Amino acid sequence: MNKFPREKLIEKGSENLTNSELLSVILGIGSKKENVFNLSARLIQNYGNPSYYGKRTFEQIKNLWNVSTTHACKILALMELGKRLFGQNSKKIMFRNPKTAAKYFADMRTCPKEQFRALFLSTQNTLLADEIVSIGTLDRSIVHPRDLFRLAYIHNAASIIIAHNHPSGNPFPSEEDIYLTKLLKDSSEILKLPILDHIIIGENSYFSFEEGDCKKLAGSIVQS
Repeated sequence: MNKFPREKLIEKGSENLTNSELLSVILGIGSKKENVFNLSARLIQNYGNPSYYGKRTFEQIKNLWNVSTTHACKILALMELGKRLFGQNSKKIMFRNPKTAAKYFADMRTCPKEQFRALFLSTQNTLLADEIVSIGTLDRSIVHPRDLFRLAYIHNAASIIIAHNHPSGNPFPSEEDIYLTKLLKDSSEILKLPILDHIIIGENSYFSFEEGDCKKLAGSIVQS
């Protein structure tokens, strides 16, 4: 049985919630026409378009998003807080090669369970969204193509980089990893939504399916 986002946050930590789940925790309740989960998913779907949230007044947010006064206030406050805390340092991240992606995913080295994440990119390979697609066990992460590509369409992505960690510390792919990568790549070709790379993060190294080799995660790659 799926847990409610608040229960999931308490049990597994905020880092294991999707963007829409995090927003549903903040909003708390939905409306007469829409429950909080559908409302949050609808709002997050539009975050890929800056015109929806850049320099908006209260009335514009309320009418544009079709939300209540309470929700409009929470959304505006959340946006302003994010801008104040992170706005000055929020440079657009561009993923030029596997090393850039491995550096970005370096925080996964310490995850106690397998975590499957996806970066959804623009046509310029800049980051639109970073989503945790699934959380597995100590040695297994289960991902279905529909879960990945549903999020890609929500974020209006032009391409995707996927990654997961190996809690064992060994970044080399298992037979299951190879099969999953082929399955997702085949699906991406049908949907014409390319997967640029699949990165496996180990303790101090990473494996890139694009490079096909193991590279050390050291020095500038680990450092922010």
